[in-house]
Order: sequence, then structure tokens, then C-alpha cells
Amino acid sequence: MTDRIQFPDFESINPETFEVYLDIDLDQLTVLFFGRDRRFSVNPRNPVLSVLEDPTTNEVIGISLDRFMKQVLQEHPSMIGLASVATILVGDELIPPGEFYRHPLATSTKDRLDGEIPGARHTWNRSNNRDSEVHNIYNTILQFA
Repeated sequence: MTDRIQFPDFESINPETFEVYLDIDLDQLTVLFFGRDRRFSVNPRNPVLSVLEDPTTNEVIGISLDRFMKQVLQEHPSMIGLASVATILVGDELIPPGEFYRHPLATSTKDRLDGEIPGARHTWNRSNNRDSEVHNIYNTILQFA
């Protein structure tokens, strides 16, 4: 039996340091609640979800979702909102948040997702309210995990 993940209180998360990365080649989405400057160890919880923990305190500082496009989005289409605020990695290219849909390197991936997930096209447009985005993403993660 896997014990419940103890996520940090949302109030402890600064929206400015909250980061999301989607690696297209690895099909992996990573969410860092406190930014990329903190070291972490990876604690796999199931074949898809890994928890990123501070190696000293065991505090949960993020999550990683493998098979994000091939499995997670198929089973949980609402999770596509995570990609709208993600920095996208395609090969050696970094695509800033909100630019994924317009970037030529992402064309085949976004077209595939648009075809597979109803409403995907509308989620690629980034909101102007970062605090609200982070709160919505955090709640989505809590529901998934």
C-alpha cells in the first residue's frame, strides 16, 4: 500500500518560482513547486507518477509524470492545462510557456493532441493571470495524485 503524498500547502508556493516543463522527446511533464534551484531525489510512486523530494527534509517539491501524452492525457484530458504554462523541450529547443501552439517544432505534437483530446486547441493559449493558473494547476495535480 502506498501512503498518501503530502503536498506542500498552496500558500507556501510562490507563483513566480512555480515551473512546469514538458519534454516532448521523453514524453515527461515535470512540475517544480519551488523552482529548479532546489536539489531533489526522485521517488517513483507508480509507473507514471514520481514525487520529487528534498533529499534532506523529504519535503515534496514537485512531481514528474511519465507517458504524459501517450497515457496521462488519454486517461485525464483535463491535465492538458498543464501544457499551457509549460516550458516545452523539443530536441535542443526550449519553447517558452504560451508559445507551444505557434512554434513550428511542436506542430506534429500539437496536431496529434488536437485530434486526440477534445478542446486541446483552446488550452494552449496562456492566461494572463499567473496566480490563477498556478492555483488551477496545483488543484489539478492534487486531484490526479
